[in-house]
Amino acid sequence: PDDSPYRFSHALVRDAVYSLLPLAARRGFHAALGAWYERQAGDDRQWLGRIAWHWDQAHDPVRALHALEAAGNHALRTGAYREAQNLFARLVTITTRGFGEESTTAIAAPLEQAARWQANLGLASYDLGELERARTALEAAAGMLGQAVPDTRLIGLAVAREALGAATQRWWSSAGSGSDAGKAARARQVAMVYSTLGRIYHLTQRPHHTVFSILRRHNLLAPHPACAEQMGAHGGMMYLCTMLGRHAWADRHAADVGELHRRLQDPLAYADANLTVALAYMGQARWEQCERSALDAERIFHRLGERQGRMVMLAILANTAELHGAFGRAEQLWTLLDGLAVEVGDEVGQCWSAGGLAMLAIRRGAHAQAAAQARRAITLARSTGEAVSYLADTGLLALSLLESGDTGQARVLVDEGVDLMAALPRVATAHHLLNGLDAFSELILRLWEIEGPPQGSTAWHQWSHRATMATRRADAYARVFAIGRPMAARHRGLHLWLRGRPAKAIAAWQQAIGEGQDRGIPYETAKAHLELARHVGADDARRHEHAQRAVAIFEHIGAQAGAARARALA
Repeated sequence: PDDSPYRFSHALVRDAVYSLLPLAARRGFHAALGAWYERQAGDDRQWLGRIAWHWDQAHDPVRALHALEAAGNHALRTGAYREAQNLFARLVTITTRGFGEESTTAIAAPLEQAARWQANLGLASYDLGELERARTALEAAAGMLGQAVPDTRLIGLAVAREALGAATQRWWSSAGSGSDAGKAARARQVAMVYSTLGRIYHLTQRPHHTVFSILRRHNLLAPHPACAEQMGAHGGMMYLCTMLGRHAWADRHAADVGELHRRLQDPLAYADANLTVALAYMGQARWEQCERSALDAERIFHRLGERQGRMVMLAILANTAELHGAFGRAEQLWTLLDGLAVEVGDEVGQCWSAGGLAMLAIRRGAHAQAAAQARRAITLARSTGEAVSYLADTGLLALSLLESGDTGQARVLVDEGVDLMAALPRVATAHHLLNGLDAFSELILRLWEIEGPPQGSTAWHQWSHRATMATRRADAYARVFAIGRPMAARHRGLHLWLRGRPAKAIAAWQQAIGEGQDRGIPYETAKAHLELARHVGADDARRHEHAQRAVAIFEHIGAQAGAARARALA
């Protein structure tokens, strides 16, 4: 009555007393506490997690599910991704295996509600960078909603069917009018699942599943009235059209995103769609449009407190700055991303930032720093299953070791990189494959040049085979993403030179210079000048000319390592 506080003398005493309570009595106390906290909390959503825990321990099938979902939604919205993951995982457990202890009967829930919990478990896991767990949960949700993901054997047929459906809807159907509200709501729910699944397939290099996810989401939403989710679907279609070289179609989808935003005024959906639009523009080196879309999205995510979306946009902006030669800005953005990713526990974001900082360190000649960041990035990529980053980060570590003089360890990593590149899909769907292809192509060609085996020898043929595979992968990437064209031409030049075709090699390096200038990628332009300076004769006037141009560009963008090499030649 006098509100005096009582405390256990030790946590072990508390646990012992709690374990001695009969289960029925324990559940009664939890129910009483759950009700008391609900009365105390009012509209304060910070209490939701505690309320949910008590109703869960009370084994109340109605209040527990309601409270756990409310707490999970709040955690997901506020960036508490680990808490959200635990809460939605608990909901899945209750509806499949019961509360536990002696209550092992599954608690029934409506199918759409159970699917929503699976989907939110997938979203929380994705936001933590746990890609495999996210994929499993989201694929389960799609199956529960009657839209199961085709297995690997049938995925090609499924892609063809969805492509035909997209073409049919574009030319023959009018979206909209008499759509059933229930079907439209189900379509939006499934589209949300496929949106995140598409990103996971993109990161884990499953190109057919990536394309299927983009098409399926678009086709699900197209027959229904305009909704916010359609913005993201048009963003995905823009990315796909860009990959296929259909830039006029891509621009129409980008315009559709803007038109839907003007009609619906949904800033979060607009920012999410612009994320994909900015990626598509970056892949084609359309810097002005990329920067505008990315900055619009980043500001919206920042204003609305959507940290996950903002982190992806920071990665896009950092990539753009690095390609455009603004190394100082790129470093600031990678560092900001790293801080946010550590704060929320997102290992994919930490992996991206560590890899970005490693690349900048290599270009500045800070090889010990580069190796440390690359090792950190490799550990994170291995933990999350982010296959594209693992390829790039392993290549960056090998480059830093080679630059430090550890040729033996670099060669060991190159052996692994050759296997990784050989396993890549023939068609690139991930723009950030650029870094891995660039690093390993350069490593293979440089090691071949350093070792200099006699032409026609077994070692010569082995290096030639590896270089052919690497340059073909780089060329295949460049056919999809314009940002890869200077890189692919530069590596093709050295490959031709090492195969004894100097005239074609020089033509390839000149092409690389032109592509780098046309695409606004100064680092690649300077590296192509450097290759020409390295390989034309010492008495050739072009040697000094190309070396001086390389020095000027490298110094302007702050790439001290390249500048030192070019200065030695000049």
